[in-house]
Amino acid sequence: MNADGEEQDIVKVGKSPLTVLQGEQANRLYVINFGDTKCSVINLETKKVDFEFPVHSSSTGTLLREEKDEIWIGGHGDGDQVEEDLYIYSAKTGELKKKLKAPTMPIKFLENDEGIFVLSHGTSSLYKLNDQYEEVKSKVVGVNPFEMANFNEDVVVAGYDSDEVYVMDAETVEVKKTIKVGEGPFQLMLRE
Repeated sequence: MNADGEEQDIVKVGKSPLTVLQGEQANRLYVINFGDTKCSVINLETKKVDFEFPVHSSSTGTLLREEKDEIWIGGHGDGDQVEEDLYIYSAKTGELKKKLKAPTMPIKFLENDEGIFVLSHGTSSLYKLNDQYEEVKSKVVGVNPFEMANFNEDVVVAGYDSDEVYVMDAETVEVKKTIKVGEGPFQLMLRE
């Protein structure tokens, strides 16, 4: 789409594209197809799929770390199979580099100067990891948290079933403030 909302190009990807990440260095889009078992990698210059690589079913939650050649993918699980792992793929080739044990249903990731954060839908917890992928802190936050974002020096988490937004200290992972909002906060839009 252009700035006026007019369609410019269409690129066919897998079933139910849910997550789109933009790679600045490689000028690519990474499309995680929730209803499929593949990630489609789109070249932004040619507007074509460069390659696809296999991912686990019902994938959601991603983190692109281009400088480390990593794309992290988590998920909910499929049917009665709850996701208990997070997968780290090469952003350049799609090769599986590492599979880590994760808290139940790792559905969201983010990174800042304090570390890498994993939001677990299944344990209603926020986990902080160091550069060696080791858990250094964790905290139960809300009920069925679904979304998080960096905001100033903090991490903000939306608790879907607790109807609250939590401002978390990125260093200590403690709740600094709880904000009551409407029912089922599912997304966060932040303006600094």
